[in-house]
Amino acid sequence: MNPTQKTIIFIALILFLGCGIFVPYDGVRICLIKADDNSNSFIGYFPIFSPPSSNDMALSFEKAIPRKYTDKSYKYESKINLTILVIEFFVLLILTIGLVLLFADNKNMGKPASKKE
Repeated sequence: MNPTQKTIIFIALILFLGCGIFVPYDGVRICLIKADDNSNSFIGYFPIFSPPSSNDMALSFEKAIPRKYTDKSYKYESKINLTILVIEFFVLLILTIGLVLLFADNKNMGKPASKKE
């Protein structure tokens, strides 16, 4: 493994760590008055050890979907969007493998392994 490949792997590990710490969250707005008035919305990236508060979700929902009732008519919950998170990890893994292979030494490419006798 050459120094360029080591650098690529080091940077990829830092990015994997960043993706694992700052995860995508979906917010769920639950209407306490009318059950079919619930809604979901992507609310952004937050640290995994500090998920979004109800105020963060309320502000996000106000921008995306106007509410029909008063503030006390809704309950907010957050959950990690695993679909986006898995896609992020998968794309980062594929890019890392591709870059490591791209910057591989070309000394022994296409040659059969020599036997020492």
